[in-house]
Amino acid sequence: MAYHKTILIFYYKRYPLYPLKTIKLIALLFDIYIYQCFIVWCIKIFGVKINMPNISVVFCGVRYPEYDIYYAAKNMRNIFPGCELILSTNDASLISHAEQNNFFDKVVHCKNTGELPSLKYPENKKEKLINNNIKKQIDTSRAGIEVASNELILKLRTDQIIVNDDILKLWNLVKDIPLKNKKYRNRIITSSVFSINPRYSERMPYHLSDMLQFGMKEDLLSYYSAPEYPFAYAIWYEKHSHAKNSNNNERKFRSRFAVEQWLLLNYIFENEQSFPINYHNHHSPKIIKEFEALFTDYFLIAHPDDIGLRASKFEPNMSYVNNQCYSTHECLRILQKNNCLSEDLAINYKPKGINKKFYKQIKIILDLKIVQLLIKNIPYSLKENLKKMIS
Repeated sequence: MAYHKTILIFYYKRYPLYPLKTIKLIALLFDIYIYQCFIVWCIKIFGVKINMPNISVVFCGVRYPEYDIYYAAKNMRNIFPGCELILSTNDASLISHAEQNNFFDKVVHCKNTGELPSLKYPENKKEKLINNNIKKQIDTSRAGIEVASNELILKLRTDQIIVNDDILKLWNLVKDIPLKNKKYRNRIITSSVFSINPRYSERMPYHLSDMLQFGMKEDLLSYYSAPEYPFAYAIWYEKHSHAKNSNNNERKFRSRFAVEQWLLLNYIFENEQSFPINYHNHHSPKIIKEFEALFTDYFLIAHPDDIGLRASKFEPNMSYVNNQCYSTHECLRILQKNNCLSEDLAINYKPKGINKKFYKQIKIILDLKIVQLLIKNIPYSLKENLKKMIS
């Protein structure tokens, strides 16, 4: 703690015969007194308890063109004072930029190898192919988490930013709810962005978002310990037919599993022989019921609005996220039910999207081929307005 200069000068001038050490001690005690008064004032006026845990924030990914990584790093230091900042990447230009400017406490260099064929088939020849980068994702995430000094970890992509500390409020709400499983220390908070509810247009159980994690270090290391994804699985539907009941969205898949499913299934069940599903859209009412009875013991899903997550790359997908992915409200309700809790955990978290009872009926209409054709041919601005109306 720095000595209060004004008090130091005041006492030194008034009592020049006092030893300097004595005056410094008086100034230090004054500093402590002021700090204690500030704490008491915060608690009385705002009900605030200043209790910031030690957190390591791990950024993984490549250089993002929308804004400089400097702002993400600076923002984290403001929100989580004293946090450890780590960058784990295979992007040489980002490594050079970060190291030259000392944005991070640690920078981890990763190998830039491991692309697999695209997860889905391209819809047309003009569509840009995006490789399945599951190996790179596992390698960079695990390497960054391994060097973290703290037990509590926030892992983000380099194209994401947290704008407040609301994720801590959610963590504090659920961290003491006992786990039924004995393998892990606590639940992992993840994002609703592509945490798919398998009752709607993509019937894919065990598909929870892999974009953000907040949890204990040893749990996150286990999450990123999934075995290497086999090349044969990456091209599965080149050699195998899709299930007969697959819809158009599900038939776009080239890969046997989604990346999110591979990570989650290995985390919960540890070996493939124990997986409850055999392929990406393997579903039934029984499978979905078992999935929802299980996942809240391992994960807590949080909508971006509820944890201050800015993920601008996925802004065009928010209508889908709001209507077809689990929200914080839904997840807390499921957790309450699964753990027979009397406390209303979801009271401060609002539902997202339109009423799900009506949405099922609307989806039947939206999935009609003639309606899909009309939607494809309406002007972009009108299409965006329709998305906003149902989100």
